[in-house]
Amino acid sequence: ESYIPRIEFTPINNALAVCTLNRHQNDFRLFLVDPATLIAKQTLRDTDEAYVKIEWVNTLAIDAKGFTMVSEADGYAHLYRYSTTGERVRQLTKGKWDIITLYGVDKEGNAYYQAADETPIRRRILKVSPEGETKVLAGEAGINQATFSQDFSYFLNVYSSSRVAPQYTIRSSKDGKIQRTLEDNKELTDRLAKYKYLPKEFIQLEIGKGITLNGWMQKPVNFDPNKKYPMIVYYYGGCTPTTKQLEYVYPVADFANQGYVAYVVEPSGAIGFGQEFAARHVNTWGDESSDDIIQGVKAFLKEHPFVDKSRIGCIGASYGGFMTQYLQ
Repeated sequence: ESYIPRIEFTPINNALAVCTLNRHQNDFRLFLVDPATLIAKQTLRDTDEAYVKIEWVNTLAIDAKGFTMVSEADGYAHLYRYSTTGERVRQLTKGKWDIITLYGVDKEGNAYYQAADETPIRRRILKVSPEGETKVLAGEAGINQATFSQDFSYFLNVYSSSRVAPQYTIRSSKDGKIQRTLEDNKELTDRLAKYKYLPKEFIQLEIGKGITLNGWMQKPVNFDPNKKYPMIVYYYGGCTPTTKQLEYVYPVADFANQGYVAYVVEPSGAIGFGQEFAARHVNTWGDESSDDIIQGVKAFLKEHPFVDKSRIGCIGASYGGFMTQYLQ
């Protein structure tokens, strides 16, 4: 009745670590197996009413002194340090925000991660010491993504935003200082500046029950607030938590340039708002997410009278495609 998603030898007395997840995937356990006696001892456990993300199992860092793992034990995704016997030593990060990715831990015990610590729609690269002291390594407003060297001395940072084309830099993991710019995409940025299009407008909408939905819209070129425009609504809704980067496979800007108001909404299932919001859609198969989308559109129409209510379409990909059928 359990999966074994990860198994490997460790520097903890050369023990074999065997990680298990139950079929519901909300009960994670780590067993250390003595290679001489084959005796297994449960050393670490993490449970959640909804689920334990497989990413936290796969990025669990094991060293001779213990374990570093992301858990949603306090309602948000944060880093915890455990001893070799599984005793919690310290909560390394705290706050009403989520860690998005744990990149790893260096030999000094510093953990490197991506977080939505400023706002749910931004991503910064940070490191935290074994004592819980944090340092921002890449914090430009927008999305920062990192790939670290094997010893965590340097990292490749890819930075982009709604107005900035991806910029590739090599940075020091000590202080985040740029060592070399590989590509600033200035030529692309200059070329894009010649095209006529309106920038994305990030919005938040209250839909009742204390729920606030994030999203963004893009208006047609030569937008006239006194006119009425058809609208395309795009979403995901997720069978697993989706990212806050509002990724899409359809060209939303093209919809806008063809005369549509494009509205991208993030219903329940999105990460960055804590576990309760991310897990709200679990085992509801569309109910919660579809209600969020419908209420989000109603709130959007209430605040933006330039939309023609009789001409609203919806589109999504993958699980978003299922949501489109579910909404019909």
